[in-house]
Amino acid sequence: MPWQSHILAGLTLLRGISVNLYVTATWHGVSVRLLSLAIVAVIFYALSRLIRMPDESRRLDIHHVYSWAASAIGGLLLWYELQPLSIAVGWAVFGLVLFEYGVLRKITQFRYQAYVALVAAFTRIFFANLTAGEPGEFWGPRMYTVLPLVLIFFFVYAQLPQKEEDTSRDRRWHFDLLLAYLGTASIVALFYFQFPSNGSSPPGLPWFSRSLPPRCI
Repeated sequence: MPWQSHILAGLTLLRGISVNLYVTATWHGVSVRLLSLAIVAVIFYALSRLIRMPDESRRLDIHHVYSWAASAIGGLLLWYELQPLSIAVGWAVFGLVLFEYGVLRKITQFRYQAYVALVAAFTRIFFANLTAGEPGEFWGPRMYTVLPLVLIFFFVYAQLPQKEEDTSRDRRWHFDLLLAYLGTASIVALFYFQFPSNGSSPPGLPWFSRSLPPRCI
């Protein structure tokens, strides 16, 4: 029976990513994509806790393949449901929720998923947020979509040293340093795009975003 559950879960994931993710219909004003895939994500999170596996497999965290799949669905939902400038903030908040749950329940894999979401949020700002708004505009979309990320990066960084035993593996892989660098790099990038030198206009889109499809920018 567990193997049947694994197969059905795999088929569900494939179906959701290949079909449901591209559905734009609504049901009573609610996105069918959001409703259907949110249910799948919740079930996958539940399966990561309830699915029957040998003790050795659980010690290796193999059961968390379900939570990784659920978090991937959550990240994709944020990509398709949010406005382009809100995606980075959505991913950062999602990462913060995963991190806090991972710390609260002492689950390493949820914290790892949080780090992936936070790195994705940092990467996203270079494709959309840093070049948003009018040139020279101080309090515009560039500011109020990047500053929350800086606060989240440093907040998560500050949380790590407080749980010596629970997060020792995180520090061994230097995730605390990664978060500190992400926070500082976000501030530097914000200053670079917000305050152009020599009175010139803010830099345009970075070279790696010029070939992106319209959905990405």
